[in-house]
Amino acid sequence: MAVGARPAVFGIPGVHNVDISVIKRNRLSERFDLAFCADFINGFNSPQFSSGPATGVTNGNFGRISGAMDHSNLPRFIQLSMKFQF
Repeated sequence: MAVGARPAVFGIPGVHNVDISVIKRNRLSERFDLAFCADFINGFNSPQFSSGPATGVTNGNFGRISGAMDHSNLPRFIQLSMKFQF
């Protein structure tokens, strides 16, 4: 690369999906258990961007990330479940 040349490739932000599970188990008696579970898919509801920043220095959008991915920008899903064990 020549002196004063700018890099041709810019990185894009990574994917940040956080899935969270919380489980509470209660012993009802010696033989019976009750478990409550809450699952949060995409718990922090983070956006996922589709392309890197605009790289043309004369572009009015230089450095701006202009789009988000449709397939990975899922909303936060919450699943509640209860399990009885004997």
